[in-house]
Amino acid sequence: MWLNGAPAMRLDLGGELDTAVSFVLDGGRITGIYAVRNPGKLARLGAEARLSR
Repeated sequence: MWLNGAPAMRLDLGGELDTAVSFVLDGGRITGIYAVRNPGKLARLGAEARLSR
């Protein structure tokens, strides 16, 4: 998946979203890893975001 324009993955435990992990890449190598476990921030990942200009 993509999260905030970066490659990412989601970890589900027991069928529920538990953690979102995004990766910072530089020259094809992972230079940073960010994990989010805050339920308030994860709640919106299940919904499609509407974009407008």
